[in-house]
Amino acid sequence: MDWTTSYVRRTLEFMVLSLKNKIPSVALTAKGSIILPVVPVLLPLLLSAAVLAGPVSPLYLTAGQQNTLIIVQGTNVIKSWDIPNNSYAISVMGTVQLSVGASGFLDSEYSLDGKAIGTDSTFPNVPGTLICDGASDGYYRYAWDFTQNRVLRFNSNWSNPQPLFAIGGTSDDFIGIAFDPSNNSFWVSGWNKSEIRNYSSTGQLLTAFPVSHDKISALALDPATGTLWAANGNEWGLFEEYSKTGALLSTQYYPELSGMNVLGGEFNVVPEDSTPPTIESLSATPNVLWPPDNRMVCVNLKVNAVDNYDPSPISRITQVTSNQPRNRFFQDWKITGPLSVNLRAEVFESAKPPIYTITIETTDESGNVHQLQLMSLSIPLSEGCRHDKTRPPDRIKSIQ
Repeated sequence: MDWTTSYVRRTLEFMVLSLKNKIPSVALTAKGSIILPVVPVLLPLLLSAAVLAGPVSPLYLTAGQQNTLIIVQGTNVIKSWDIPNNSYAISVMGTVQLSVGASGFLDSEYSLDGKAIGTDSTFPNVPGTLICDGASDGYYRYAWDFTQNRVLRFNSNWSNPQPLFAIGGTSDDFIGIAFDPSNNSFWVSGWNKSEIRNYSSTGQLLTAFPVSHDKISALALDPATGTLWAANGNEWGLFEEYSKTGALLSTQYYPELSGMNVLGGEFNVVPEDSTPPTIESLSATPNVLWPPDNRMVCVNLKVNAVDNYDPSPISRITQVTSNQPRNRFFQDWKITGPLSVNLRAEVFESAKPPIYTITIETTDESGNVHQLQLMSLSIPLSEGCRHDKTRPPDRIKSIQ
């Protein structure tokens, strides 16, 4: 890659990052084949390498021997904190989950800014397994088995390990792993081998490219650029960026990491979620509009909803309708809160039983919506009790 191409690429990446972080944008103008910044203040010569180098997204790294987790972005180490000894396997999916990667050892979980959260769990018993790096697709966590040359799939808390495929070869051949959402494949990096490979989810070799050295650890795919980042285990603190076709795009050295054996690396995975939440149950309190004395009754709804990614989807009442004509003098219903509504308990001369239909809408953080309707009868018309206010109805609600 020549200087011009590299510069243009990095400048565009910086512009994208600037927009995401609301950094004052850089105006650009084309002059020949080189893009030059036009700025009213002095910037280091043409947006210096200090701005343009390093991963665009925050890269989470583990140095288990040094009990340290490090976050780097661009040319800077932006944060670090202490972690349990030998915690190398890392997966970042809204939170940072670490594992020693050996049977019986405790796993740990942190917020993206380093606050310990959740309850530490024990890594499951997987005989002969040692993992040093992890990955995620936004739902499952994955790891490369360093001793058995295979990919393992876990639930979100590193439980229920399931082998996906093995590639054979000698123990310790590969060490790093990254998930590629563009084709649901896995990139693995060599330890005793000087190459990076790409496998399908069933273990078919898709592509591979050579690297000038071995000990290629902490493999991760930057979602902002679609490029691979890896640590050079022969020179601690040095990281390299590769295209998916094997071109070495850039290198970045972090002096603060020169004494750290970094083996685990991962970017935060934000999955594309197009699946709406599921409403598993819906109930009302009170569940009977009785007696039919024309009073407004406050009804509170309870919604139990689950979602693939959002742990707390939000539910609310969006509409109330009735099969009877609207009262000309009084309101028959009034929404009073996200899940509360006042309904009038009244009886009509009509031959139709009065029915209120309440529409519930549940939304996840990605904006996916699920609607459900609760049908509530003010008083059912049954034989011999059409106007009998002393006999409560047997059933006044159902879910559609």
